[in-house]
Amino acid sequence: MSKVTREEALAPILPFLGPIEDLLLDESVTEIMVNSAEELYCERKGVLTRCPAPGWTERALERAIVQIARSLDSDIGVAAPLLDARLPDGSRVAAALPTISEAPVLTIRKHPAKAFTVSQLVESGTLPPEVLETARHVLAARGNILVAGSTSSGKTTLLSALLNDLEPGERYLVIEDTAEIQLEQPHTVRLTARKAAPGRPAVTIRDLVKAALRHRPDRLVVGEVRGGEAWDLIQALNTGHGGAISTIHANTADDALMRLATCALMQEGSGSVPWAALASIIGAVTDLVIHVARWQGVRMVGGVLRVLRYDPGRQTWETEAAWPRPVGKEGMG
Repeated sequence: MSKVTREEALAPILPFLGPIEDLLLDESVTEIMVNSAEELYCERKGVLTRCPAPGWTERALERAIVQIARSLDSDIGVAAPLLDARLPDGSRVAAALPTISEAPVLTIRKHPAKAFTVSQLVESGTLPPEVLETARHVLAARGNILVAGSTSSGKTTLLSALLNDLEPGERYLVIEDTAEIQLEQPHTVRLTARKAAPGRPAVTIRDLVKAALRHRPDRLVVGEVRGGEAWDLIQALNTGHGGAISTIHANTADDALMRLATCALMQEGSGSVPWAALASIIGAVTDLVIHVARWQGVRMVGGVLRVLRYDPGRQTWETEAAWPRPVGKEGMG
């Protein structure tokens, strides 16, 4: 967050969250989870701890959530009991109200105040030096990288760091559902999806991927692939738009390729494409998969795969472990 202070970014919701204002302004706190008026957790350095109850009543907490939604040009209530919104700095605000939850629930994931550098990630143990060098070689050669992992595993943090590590001079086009990527490259264009509203149609990630190609990006960045836009992204990468990097939810690096294929099949019309053809394209346009995970509160790279190709005879992707290196293959590049 470089243009506004934390207090300025949180200004839309601070008036309604007095009991937890200190946690909101505490830079060491990355996530706040209000499970009920009597139960509060927060995350510091990847570790969840229970905090003193904020002193709300259930009714007061529900009123606060409703006011937060209105301040963010959204709505929550009996007819629409879920809230998924963001603050100007990219911090995410999610809420749920009874009857879909036992009590009012509020979760705030704070956007990092500053983007981590690759050097900082290496020093913290998140990014092994060998993985950094491999990723640098792939991106320099205009290969494509898929960063996989679970929610809050550090996918976006790693993606941002790798992109900021590149030399300036190229045109980046960033596509996100929620503005979270902290890209500091000077020639950057950002496109953000929007939800439907009365008199205003939705603009989806898929719409933005298709539109992005008309703006001549040197590097296409998709913050999170989770639906039919995977089909359009694959097509873009298969027509010369190399050097891209995206994130995807997956349990392992191996699972990421299947997840990408599954997302592509969500797109209407993609079902007519033979599986072998789709898998072959994914094998051709994906060069490296980096899986990140949380282990005992620490975010770290769990595995890295080089993707070679799809083998239709064996019906599987041919890959090789780039990290950790298999025993006996220390000389692999």
